[in-house]
Parts: sequence; C-alpha cells; structure tokens
Amino acid sequence: MYESGLLDLAISTLNIEGIKRETTSRTGPLDSERLNELEELDQQVVDVQRYHGARYQLVEDCLRAAILARSLERPRTEEEGRFLLARRLAEHDNYRPQQLRIAYNRAWTAHWRYKTTIPLRPFTMKLNSTLKV
Repeated sequence: MYESGLLDLAISTLNIEGIKRETTSRTGPLDSERLNELEELDQQVVDVQRYHGARYQLVEDCLRAAILARSLERPRTEEEGRFLLARRLAEHDNYRPQQLRIAYNRAWTAHWRYKTTIPLRPFTMKLNSTLKV
C-alpha cells in the first residue's frame, strides 16, 4: 500500500481517524524551468545598472515575470503587483504598443484566471486611445 501510493485511499475508505497525512507536492519540469526563469528575472530587475539606457527591456522583463507568475499560479496579489509594476514603468516611456500588451495580459488574466471583468474597462480605454493616434 505504501509503495503503490494508495495509503490516502485506504485511510479515507476505512474512515481511519487520527492519522496525519503527509502532503508533498512535486514541481514538474516545465514549472521548474518557469520558476528558475522567474527567480532570475527577479534578480535582474532589481539590478539598477543592468537596465541603464535599456528601460524598454526592463518593462519587457517585468511583463515576462508577471506572465510567469500567472503560469505558476502564484497568488493573485503577486500577479496583479507584477502587472501593475510593468504598467507603471511602461507609462513613463509612453510606448503604446508595450502598454497595450501589458493591459491585454492583465485583462486576460482577470477574465480567464479570476473570472472578473474589473480591469477590462481600463484595457478598452487604452485600446481606444491607442487606435485613435
């Protein structure tokens, strides 16, 4: 039973009480790669000298980190914080295609991951202002 991994099934079927179940989670190879990339991006983003004169790349790395956090199913506050950081940095340079990608990814996350439409209005407003120019 131990080797076949059926211990939890036996405990629940037999209604055995007082036994502590050990829960372990293993990270798969794709999530391990994503986690390593996210950690690497986090280290790079705090390095002020790395992005000297390359603010566009800083925003891209922040957006990539937000997307990685989403794919790793990090807490919503972390995901939102990462998207907001990317948006704030992108607004400084006022490069509209980059701002639009950030707004789209944030709206996509809100709609598909959290089933909410709260950030969709700012996204559509950003889209309208981008298309008018």
